[in-house]
Amino acid sequence: MEEHSAVLDVERGQLNNIRPLVLGKTDTSISNKSWGFIEHDSFKTSQAIVHQLVDIVSKNGNLLVNIGPRPDGTIPDEGANRASAKSAPG
Repeated sequence: MEEHSAVLDVERGQLNNIRPLVLGKTDTSISNKSWGFIEHDSFKTSQAIVHQLVDIVSKNGNLLVNIGPRPDGTIPDEGANRASAKSAPG
């Protein structure tokens, strides 16, 4: 593979150190159990998501956060609350 022709993609994890000049992306879900909607799910806290974001960005990465919608397309309240600015730790 040619240098700089790809993006390092870490799914549901984090790198241990800074990756200078290497663009990285971490994919994760607000859900602790699934990428999609499931009944009686458990969710990451807003604080945990912000801490993960800060850690990943400090290592030259990007964070893609998934919120699994219900079958009718609506977003569960827990997902909407964690995605809103008002839920971020102050």
